[in-house]
Amino acid sequence: MPMRQVKTEAGTLTYELCRKRVKNLNLRVRADGSIAVSAPAGVTVAAVDEFVRRKAGWIAQVEQKLADRRLPDPEYGALLGHRVPLVVEPGPPGVWPRQGALYIGVEPGQDPGAALDAFRLQRAEPVFQRAMVLARARFGQEPLPPVQVLCIRPMKSRWGSCIPAKGKVTLNAHLMKKPFACIEYVAAHELCHLLVPNHGPAFYQWMDRVMPDHRQRKAWLNQPDPGV
Repeated sequence: MPMRQVKTEAGTLTYELCRKRVKNLNLRVRADGSIAVSAPAGVTVAAVDEFVRRKAGWIAQVEQKLADRRLPDPEYGALLGHRVPLVVEPGPPGVWPRQGALYIGVEPGQDPGAALDAFRLQRAEPVFQRAMVLARARFGQEPLPPVQVLCIRPMKSRWGSCIPAKGKVTLNAHLMKKPFACIEYVAAHELCHLLVPNHGPAFYQWMDRVMPDHRQRKAWLNQPDPGV
């Protein structure tokens, strides 16, 4: 298809001209930001250029909306401590692992970051359950009260919490961004609260006993994520 350029007050626009059996001029901005115009055979190139020039303001608005929906560059996500390439595509909502990357389908107005968070949340339970089992095994034969409820949800200020009286442990869904060793550390931390509800010396004696490298894991937990 022939490509053309039109000078406007906002700058030069490049568009693809396609002759079709249509009655009117039609302009669309594709998901990648490129511009395409369909024109009847009888409309002159000069008339098409003028049509595009008049649409410059609308084109700028559409391009801005597309830019707002894109993830920050470089487009990488964090998954269990790994830096995973992200590919955002227009289409049915969802996230699909493919060829070492995560493909995110978005509809107009949808936030790809929210879709990625939902993808991690959907896959969190078996990961967190495994971390809880491994952390529990570190206590050996100690009479540790059972966990009655494991809750997984996004949290803003804590990686986890524990209500000993109810046997309830809550883990932050955003831990799915972190290495598994960090998730196991938080699991062990909350299990220790079943025995000691505060952060006094007795609590850290238990942490030293069941996870001697817990300070290193905590430091690792607080490192920046490798992606969004």
